[in-house]
Parts: sequence; structure tokens; C-alpha cells
Amino acid sequence: MSSTTVSLKSANNNPYFRLDASLIEQCMMSNILNKLGGYGLDFTTLSELGFRVWSPPRMAMKKLRLSKSGLRTLFAGVGIAKKMSINLSKIEIGYVPNEDYLVNEGYILVPETGEPACGYVFEGAIDALHSYYDDEPPLAATHNLFRITCESCGKELKRYIALLLNTSIGISIMKFAKYGALQPHYRADILARAPIPLLEKYKNCELLNKALDHEVKAWKAYFRTMKIIEEYFGEALTKICGTSRLTIVKNTRRLDGSGLLAINLLGELAEQFGKTTKLHDTFDIKSGNVPRYKKYKGVVGTPYITIDSIDDSGIIDYEKIAFIPEEKCERLFTMTNNRDILLVKDGIGSLGKIAIVSGKHPVMSGIFILRHKGIEDELLYYIAAILKTSLYGKIMEMLSYGTTGQISLTKHDIENILIPILDNYREIGSLFKKFVENLYEANTLKKQIIEELNNYFLKLIT
Repeated sequence: MSSTTVSLKSANNNPYFRLDASLIEQCMMSNILNKLGGYGLDFTTLSELGFRVWSPPRMAMKKLRLSKSGLRTLFAGVGIAKKMSINLSKIEIGYVPNEDYLVNEGYILVPETGEPACGYVFEGAIDALHSYYDDEPPLAATHNLFRITCESCGKELKRYIALLLNTSIGISIMKFAKYGALQPHYRADILARAPIPLLEKYKNCELLNKALDHEVKAWKAYFRTMKIIEEYFGEALTKICGTSRLTIVKNTRRLDGSGLLAINLLGELAEQFGKTTKLHDTFDIKSGNVPRYKKYKGVVGTPYITIDSIDDSGIIDYEKIAFIPEEKCERLFTMTNNRDILLVKDGIGSLGKIAIVSGKHPVMSGIFILRHKGIEDELLYYIAAILKTSLYGKIMEMLSYGTTGQISLTKHDIENILIPILDNYREIGSLFKKFVENLYEANTLKKQIIEELNNYFLKLIT
């Protein structure tokens, strides 16, 4: 295919021609693409390559969820889309009207509103999910995610397109199809005809293949971990039939029914498993102390971890690290160490989120830092896995104080959380460690290949 000149001169022969406020930005992007074409880069479109950009009809999700009617699936919302990946920890059982909403491996998923984050349903993702769900329901996604699909394309081309759309050039190209002010959205028909540069050497990228291999290993270990733990908890919970005892009020400092019920549940679990530990026996617990004020959130400076930086999967999302402007780094902030566990202590939707840290970073207030007291690796990762379960997430929610979105956990309540020590805790800890290490490695490699491709384009245009 010969190199193509990209022009915005006429609306008649350019589907992405703009007459809105984005025209100047689009013209600048057109000049960049023309310059790349001058270096012999071939341009095409998703349509010409055989890709289809589409989304299923809108559906009433709340009605389906309440009625449990329709097709039972593993359902993914908009938040599933990650750069060159999908976040499998955000998938849950849901219902869709029909098979139009199903997604398969090799699909590229793009949120129709907001900033682009092109997810990729990597090969092995559905197998990893089915290792947890025995009945193997199909995977489906919301209508708010565009599907970029191609039945005749090979794996290498699909991966290349997903990679390209996550680069700076790819994100800019997608803006050809972006409209709206208050709620910008993408038009599928224009995205399908936007110019796409083809780079043969990135069509079968070894680094990208390696990153996705790590991703598969990570999620298989994750679901194996959760399945083992929740099978134990399931058996234990069927044996528990108790109510809160007033004798625990003095020691726990709780008078509210929800908190007492949670504490009682932890006590009953401890009796089922015998051997337990309290978090204060294995961790020193302190709070992050970077203020939440906007003046502490810059675009350059000292990187620090916020609540948004803690990914639902259980690691730090370094794409969402914030920065303290240098002039604000006057006080001594509490720093993380390798293998600290971070636990979000407040906020509906975020309370109870955990992540294992790699490296030294200041931490925002609203996050507890759990620093181990010299315990073995397997026990540390085992405790992190227990805290990551849906059961302990619910327990921490029950232990929290407050209403109207301002719920919070106290240090005392966290210190006294009981963790049952299962006989095979080393196996569980090793599996969760495998998950964390492989996911960090996958993210590092994906970041590396995206930066490499960004630099390649930058060298051509400067």
C-alpha cells in the first residue's frame, strides 16, 4: 500500500472534516500525519483493513439486573477497559437481552464517552474467568463500549491496532471521531474511516506478546486464589448462625448494629478455622499524610499515590499517580516500602480497596499503610488476598462509620480485624504473589512498548 496524504481541505472527501472548535487541533494532527506519510509510512483505515466499529442497541441494565431476565453472562461495564487489556476483577454476573452484547477474545473495546482507553480482550482472558465460574457463562459488555472487531484478521493485526490506539498518535487520531462539549463522545462511523498508519515491525511485537503472556498468568493465578479462599469461606459461613453479643461492646468500642454484626461474624469465622491473627499482630498500621487539597495535585513534581491510583485488581496503577509540586514538598510525608499493603479507609465505592506497593512513594491521606513486621512472603500475600475477597470487603463496609458517601474506617477497627490462617495459606500466598508480580510486569512491558512507539513517531516528526 502506498503512502497516503491526509487532508482536511474538503468535507466532501473527508469523513472526519470538522467545522467545530476542534478544527485547529484536527488540522495540526493532519499536518503531523502528512509528515509521517512523507517518510514512507503507509496509511489505511479500519474499514479498509476489514474491521467493523460498532456497538449493540442500548438496554435497560437496571431492569435486567433486578428481573434477572435475559441471557446470563459475565458482564463488563465501561470501567473494564484498560490500556491494551481488560480488568477482569471488575467483571460480575449480569444479564443482557441477547447475544448481540457478547464479546470474544481479540475484541478491542473503546468507551464511547470520556478520554479514550482502548481495552483489548486478550487471548486467555475468558479461560481465566471460566477457571472461577464453573458454569462458564459467556462474556458480555455494556452498549457504552464500542467494539472494534474483524473476523478475517489475524491476532497480530488486532494487537497492533489496539496498541496503536493507545499511543499519543492513536489517541489524537481518535479525536477525529470525537464530538460534544459537556459529554464528548465518539462516532463509530467516523472512527472506522480515520487514517491509521501501518508499521510492519510492530505487527508481531515480541514485547507486547510477552506482556500479554504475563497478563494471562496473572489472572489465572488470581482466580485460582479467590476460588480456593471463597470455597473455604462458603463452607464456614453455612455453619455460622449467631448474633452480636453485648459482651464484645466494651472491647470493640462499637454500639452500632452493623459494626457489631461484622465483629461477631469475624469471631464466628475464627472459631471455624481455629488459627487466626489480628492485623496489628503482623503489621504496623499508619496513615498516609499528603493533604487532599487541589494545590497538592500538579502535573510535575514528586509522584504520590492517591485513592484513584489503587486499582481494583490489587496493584498500583502508575498511569493514575498524582504529583506534588516541588514547592509543596516542605513537610515530611510518610513513604511506602516495597511490599507494603495499602488499604483505602474511606469513601463509598473505594473503601476497602487494597494494593501491594512496589517502590517508595508518599501516600495521600485516606489510605492506611500496612507495613509487615518481618513475616514471610507467603503470609503477607495470603493476608492481602484475604482482604481482597468480597467477604472482607463487605465486612470492612459494615465496620465503617458515617452516611451519605462519607463512610470511614478507624485505625482501631483495622488493627483488630481477624484473619483466619488456613492450612494451605502458603499455596494461596504464592498464587497471589504470582498474580501481583505478573500483573506489574505486564503493565511495565505495555508501558515500555507504548513509549517506544511514541518515541518512534516523535523522531519522524521532529
